[in-house]
Amino acid sequence: MGSAPNYKPKLIHGSLGNILEDVPQLSKYTPHLLSYSNSLEENPAYSVVK
Repeated sequence: MGSAPNYKPKLIHGSLGNILEDVPQLSKYTPHLLSYSNSLEENPAYSVVK
């Protein structure tokens, strides 16, 4: 994921010597990405989803 020009990985060092890297959001690389609502919220058969 280091292909972005301003990418600075956020590293967290654990107490047991492990290193975790924070994963960047997809919207950071594709700012014009469309989003859609969850169609199951409108369906009465899936009323539990609400």
